[in-house]
Amino acid sequence: MKMLWLVTIPRMVLGIIFASAALSYFWMEALGWPLLPVRISDQGLQFALSIIRVGYLWPLMKFINLVAGSLLILNRAPAFALALLAPITVVIIWFQIFLNPLPVPLVTVAVVILCEVMLLRAYAKSYAGMFANTF
Repeated sequence: MKMLWLVTIPRMVLGIIFASAALSYFWMEALGWPLLPVRISDQGLQFALSIIRVGYLWPLMKFINLVAGSLLILNRAPAFALALLAPITVVIIWFQIFLNPLPVPLVTVAVVILCEVMLLRAYAKSYAGMFANTF
């Protein structure tokens, strides 16, 4: 039961958050309306549109979200999925705090941070090799 609370639930929650955000993006691209509409501030919209205008970056981020979220949901290479999500998560956290400080996205960010910290702790041994002989 302890393992369920500390690993499975955060893994599933994080996987669902990232996979559903990606699916909503691809749904919007295919059908023209968002599956999960999200409120965004004017300043946040300007930043997001600048990333979208680059062309490849937004779809790439959403593809990574979908792959990593699916890996977490399916419990396949979850430590790798967390590593894929790490840089995207940092951007999302700073974006939500400084450019889009609306209540619902901030609650989601808090859940993401909590789940990621719990999972990074659970899979810490998987990352040990990255830091061997570096300090």
